[in-house]
Amino acid sequence: MMTQIRRFARLTPLLLAAVALPANASLIVDSAVTSFFIPHATTTDTVGNDMPLPRPSTLYFGQVRATGTGVVDFFYIGKEAGFTNKFYVKDNLLASTASQPDSFNAPFPLIGSLAVSAGQLLDFGFCTDGGDKVLGSRCVWNDSALSIVSQYNHDRVGGYRSIGYATADIFDPATGARSFGSGLGPSDNLFAFWDDSGARNDDNHDDMIIGMRFTRVDEPTSLALAATGLLGLLWVGSRRNRGASRAA
Repeated sequence: MMTQIRRFARLTPLLLAAVALPANASLIVDSAVTSFFIPHATTTDTVGNDMPLPRPSTLYFGQVRATGTGVVDFFYIGKEAGFTNKFYVKDNLLASTASQPDSFNAPFPLIGSLAVSAGQLLDFGFCTDGGDKVLGSRCVWNDSALSIVSQYNHDRVGGYRSIGYATADIFDPATGARSFGSGLGPSDNLFAFWDDSGARNDDNHDDMIIGMRFTRVDEPTSLALAATGLLGLLWVGSRRNRGASRAA
């Protein structure tokens, strides 16, 4: 019996870690796709960006990925652009800058949500009605490396169209309060800054800005498996103990 207890003690931290895994779930920016950018770049600055302070000084390129199960809420932050820009989630139009003023004023409205799972690239994208078409499109989709690279590399201007990202330590859509972090994450709050190439990519990434907020949810399957594992260990220990008693 003591042997089973020792084995149980060694395995318990692993099982508890599996139960606790969702608490660490969040969003990250995977920068692997930037290795195909011409010229190669992983970041850009926000010089000329019209979003009122506070705003990030550095934006990161890449693809947004979830590290666990949860729900991502999307908020319209604002825009400064002459072209009409649109934001889609799973091919559904959530926001358009048509008839919207050039402003970034709170409260920032919730425009939609997306359920995500661990490792998943978020299915969203930006489109514009101005500038050149690249491979027949004026859109960049987060879950399509081809669209990200082809739009960035068009005409080899160093970023024809692109989405830059910034993490936020604080984000309150109701009041507009925000405090930006640095790096690729992980973070529960992420801002997507769209540059539509209207000025041959002025690189200020304020043509449309969307805020994202990740909310973790329990993973019933993980919890059930962990609970089953604990019960299984107890059952095996009990069976072996009874067998040893009978043999004695």
